[in-house]
Amino acid sequence: MLISTNSCLIKFLSSLEQKIREELVECGWCDMMKELSKEELSRLGRIDKNTVAKLTAAILPHGQATAPEKIQNEVLSDVKKFIQSEGGIAAHGE
Repeated sequence: MLISTNSCLIKFLSSLEQKIREELVECGWCDMMKELSKEELSRLGRIDKNTVAKLTAAILPHGQATAPEKIQNEVLSDVKKFIQSEGGIAAHGE
């Protein structure tokens, strides 16, 4: 039963990830974050082993704050539906 639950969860998360990617690209959020990243990299100057951490720290708050609420709500709804479905974790956790 655990293998079935894991398989179902992995399949759900994979499809959810794909849906999120598509919607963020479609609404222009990815392009906006790409531009912000370029600007921040220019500001940081040289690239070294700490650049990724610095870049992430600089753009993460903006990315989280600007993720479309519609997409956030859809993801939350999809997760709730999955948990409540027969194929969801709650149904297999007995």
